[in-house]
Amino acid sequence: MEKPERPSGKGAPDRKDGHGPRPHPASSAKAASKSKKSNGLSVLAFFGLLAVLLLGVLGWTFRERIFDVRPEAPKPPSWVERMRAVAKGGDGGPHVKMEARGQGKAVVADAVLHGDCVATAWALARDGVVVIDGNFSQKLSAGKLVEMCAEDPKGSVLEWYPR
Repeated sequence: MEKPERPSGKGAPDRKDGHGPRPHPASSAKAASKSKKSNGLSVLAFFGLLAVLLLGVLGWTFRERIFDVRPEAPKPPSWVERMRAVAKGGDGGPHVKMEARGQGKAVVADAVLHGDCVATAWALARDGVVVIDGNFSQKLSAGKLVEMCAEDPKGSVLEWYPR
């Protein structure tokens, strides 16, 4: 009995339909992993490009704030500066005046808004006695100042008795 003759060499038909050798199962797995890798790289490239565009837009938007070198407008004197000027005999401008109270003199500021009231009272408390809307506290704290300054939404009357 004779054995059937098998064709040898590459490219010899090995399949029943006669279209060349069968692909090895590992080669199809490699092709699938390559397509997954290239798909992952394209997603990564997309998000990288999106991040670069977003940073560019933000940089363009805030360029004036970052590179702006315009000089700042001069700030008006604060309540603390104005009240100290009046205590030294100078002019404090509107809403700040020196008044005789009891045996001493007090610097009185009218219509001091909440945020300014707290900051001014805290700064002046080191150099004298502070009375807010007629209220006085021997144990002065930031919380107590917030509470005392918050009573009138139109502004508080701040009295300072310098030492």
